[in-house]
Amino acid sequence: MDPPRAGASVKFLKAAANAKPNKIVYISCNPKTLARDLKYLTRNGFKATEIQPVDMFPMTKHIETVTLIEKG
Repeated sequence: MDPPRAGASVKFLKAAANAKPNKIVYISCNPKTLARDLKYLTRNGFKATEIQPVDMFPMTKHIETVTLIEKG
């Protein structure tokens, strides 16, 4: 999933959790909304197993983060 800067909607997160995938790859451009959405997914049986920041915009404060989330 690659939500906008505002993060995923609760409706989307609920649908993702109800689909019960084994893995989710979450690409985020906003660490605050990534943390918020991970909290929701963690409460619903998932666990972040790998997190990799990617500096796609050198010389700026912006960073992309790729997170592997697995059914826990």
